[in-house]
Formats: sequence, structure tokens, C-alpha cells
Amino acid sequence: MRVTAIVVLAVLACGCLAAQANPVIADQIYVDFDPPQYRHWVNPDPGELVNAYVVVDLTHSYPQEFREVSFALSVTPGMAGNPVFTSFLESAIGDWRTGITLRTTGCVESFPAPVGRLSFTYQGVPGDVKILDHPTYPRWLVDCGTPGSIHIYCVRSHGGVGKLPIAGDCGVNPVDDASWGAIKALYRP
Repeated sequence: MRVTAIVVLAVLACGCLAAQANPVIADQIYVDFDPPQYRHWVNPDPGELVNAYVVVDLTHSYPQEFREVSFALSVTPGMAGNPVFTSFLESAIGDWRTGITLRTTGCVESFPAPVGRLSFTYQGVPGDVKILDHPTYPRWLVDCGTPGSIHIYCVRSHGGVGKLPIAGDCGVNPVDDASWGAIKALYRP
């Protein structure tokens, strides 16, 4: 009995350490060039118009709703001519380059949810559209409660233009939908 208890505690301790080494944050934000297709890179011709969408995904979160999100964006110098940001929510406070907060009086409850679009003319220099922290409200996502609770999101992926994207900092769930079938296939007769 004593040996069984020690083995169980050891397994639980190892599981906790593995979870700390590989956290999964459910509130995600990312750059998508063709929402909701999860297309994090695009290969345009010089002079072509590029639309980079900022998307919030709370599919694996609770609560699955929000009314406010804060972030900043950066683009690689020489990549984008005349970038213009358009908010899809009711109000935008701040500037996309230095920190912007997008708000709605309603509640966003359908995901993935594009919240804004950065449009620019590709100049032929490969680069990135990066999601950065808002200087005052870093990675804030406010839910629809009264008062709203602050949740911290992770960046799933930045956007690559003329190159592969830079990966985000969200933890990887070892048994997400895409890999679960492969894991089960290992144990089929």
C-alpha cells in the first residue's frame, strides 16, 4: 500500500512538472491572412495589396466571450507601404503601432473572431506582421462580466509576408485535435 501511494505521488509530481514546462493558454490571438483558415503566411507579388487580420480565438476558453482586447502591431521596415489599420469592433483607443485597445458595447461570442485588419501594399521585402504587448494593458482581454474580468492571452502566431511566420508563445497541447487521431492510430490492431 505504501509503495502504491509513493508511485501515485511520483506520477502526479511528474505530471505537474510537465504541465509547468509546457503550459497551454486557451485565450489566443494571432495574425491570419485568410480567416478562419489559420493561414499565418502569405507570398504576395511586389505591389500587391495584403490584408493581415488580427484574430481572437477563445474556442478552448471559459468564458467564451470578450468585449475588449489590447495589443500593438509592428511591421518589418521596408515591407509595407502605407499600412492602414481598421477596427472591426465599435471603438478603437490608441494607435496600432504604439498600443491600441479595441472595444465593443456588445459581447463577442463567436470564434475565431477577426477584430481588425492591417492593410498595406507589399514592397517586395520579406518580413513580419508581429503582435506586440500594449504598453499599459499587456495581453489584456476583458470578458463580458459586470465588471469584466481581465484574462491574459498568448500569441498563437505572427504573420509572415514573403516568408514563413514567427511562431507565437502559446503552449502546445500534446493531444490537440490534429494529433489525437495519430496517437490513437499507434494503438490500433
